[in-house]
Amino acid sequence: LTTTFTSGSCSLNLTTSITVDFLNPSDINHPIPNKLPARINPMFPPNCRNLVIDYTCVDEFNEPKNMSDLEPFTDYNCAVPEDIPRVTVYVPERNVITVKCKAPSSFNGPVNQYIARLRYGSDTLHESNGTKCHFEFRDLSHSTTYKLELTAFNGYFESRPWTADVSTLYDEISIIRYLVSFIYVATSVGVILYINKIYGKRKESKNDVNEAVMLETFSVYENPRVSESENTP
Repeated sequence: LTTTFTSGSCSLNLTTSITVDFLNPSDINHPIPNKLPARINPMFPPNCRNLVIDYTCVDEFNEPKNMSDLEPFTDYNCAVPEDIPRVTVYVPERNVITVKCKAPSSFNGPVNQYIARLRYGSDTLHESNGTKCHFEFRDLSHSTTYKLELTAFNGYFESRPWTADVSTLYDEISIIRYLVSFIYVATSVGVILYINKIYGKRKESKNDVNEAVMLETFSVYENPRVSESENTP
């Protein structure tokens, strides 16, 4: 500690060494930061004035770390995250929707997360969140249009939502199966009708032959009687 005494044109410097144990560290109060940016403002005992404490934080590997992993000498505001700049959506399967996105320029908060919602009409069918912007919605209805919503989340606020209408594909396999079944049933019915028609014609033809034979037989029996009546005196 160096003290300067000044009187008129003369000055006197007095230097005194003070050991570090003159102040008990437990007498210094460290309020817990409750807002961003995080700061430590120690409260000293009443008899200690104009003292400054330099804090250095280290991790488990004794590497220096910035407070709350924020950049030093930078003012931070906890506000709405920036908009998501780019989103990629594709349908890898007939009833699956996949979405990916590029991170916003700033989350403006302590958390870097994404929230994806899949809506149908006014109903929210699926909602997922994670630190990676990669979401997949499976087992959806075929040939259906959904509304996809994606936001960035910083622990307090969500960004302005990115939205798009995404449609699933036709179930071609089911359609093919239906067509095959329909063709099979139609063919079977056609074959049955054709067989019945042929059987009916054959039966009809057989009946005609039987009738012709009966008529011919009747004629054979009838002719002798007519001859007999004609020869009667």
